[in-house]
Amino acid sequence: MLINKHIIPQFNYKNAMPKIILFTILSLFLSFSSSHAERLKVFVLLSEPLGYLNKQGEKSGTHWDYMTAIAKRSGIKMDMTLAPKARVFGGVKNGTIDAAIFFRTKKRDNQVEYVEKIRSIRVVAINRKGLPLNRYEDLRKSTLIGKMRSTFLGDKFDQDPLLKIYNVNNYDSMINMFKKGRLDTVTGNAIALTHLLNKYKLQQIIERPGIPLGNKEQWLQMSKKSNKLHLIPHLRKAIQELKSEGVLDQILTNNVGKGWKVINSLQ
Repeated sequence: MLINKHIIPQFNYKNAMPKIILFTILSLFLSFSSSHAERLKVFVLLSEPLGYLNKQGEKSGTHWDYMTAIAKRSGIKMDMTLAPKARVFGGVKNGTIDAAIFFRTKKRDNQVEYVEKIRSIRVVAINRKGLPLNRYEDLRKSTLIGKMRSTFLGDKFDQDPLLKIYNVNNYDSMINMFKKGRLDTVTGNAIALTHLLNKYKLQQIIERPGIPLGNKEQWLQMSKKSNKLHLIPHLRKAIQELKSEGVLDQILTNNVGKGWKVINSLQ
C-alpha cells in the first residue's frame, strides 16, 4: 500500500523547537513555584532578643527577623510562632514543626537536618569596671561570678573549684545584680549580654575587653520528620546570600545595638 506523503503532514522540528523549549521552561517554573508555594511551620524561640513582643505588641527579635528575611529571599512561605524552648525542641524532635534556629549540639544530630549556619557566637566573661579581666586566671579574683543556671560554659570553667559562681535563672537577673554591684563578673552568650548591656545603658560600667570561654554555632535546623526537606537547598542559598550581603549582621545590630561584634570576636 502506497502512502501519499502529501496527505500526511510532515513534523517540522524547526518550527516546533521554540515551543518545546518554552514548554520545558514553563514546566520547570511551575515545579519551582509549586515547591515554593508550600508553607513551613516555624517556631521562634520566645526569649528576648531572639523572639518577643515589643512595646507596640508586635512580634520582633533577631530570630524573628532572620526568618522573615530568609522567607522573603527564598520565596518560601512560613507560618511563624513564638514558642518557649521546650516547645521548640519538642516540636523538632516530634516533627510537629518543620524548622527553627538554635544552637547546634551533638545530642540532636539524630533529630535534625542542618540547613545552614547563621553565625558563630562566643561564650564570654565580662568584668565590672576597675577589675581587669585579661586571662582566665583573673576570674579567680572575682568575689562573685554570675552564670545562667543549667548552662554549660566549658569543663574548665564549670568544674573550677576556685571560682565563686552564683547561678541565676535568666540574663535579666544577672545583669540587674551586676548593675547593683552584687556581681563582679557576668558570663554567657555574647549577643545576649550585649543586648542587655545596651538596653540598660551599662556599657560604661564594664571593664574591657573580657575573655572568651567557648564558642557555639547558631544554625537553621529542620526536623528529620519534616516532609519539606526538599526545600533545604533554597533555604541554604538564601542564608548564604543574606550573610554575604551583610543583611543578617544588620538585623542583629538593629535588635541588640552596637558593640556585639567586639564582644563576639574576643580572642
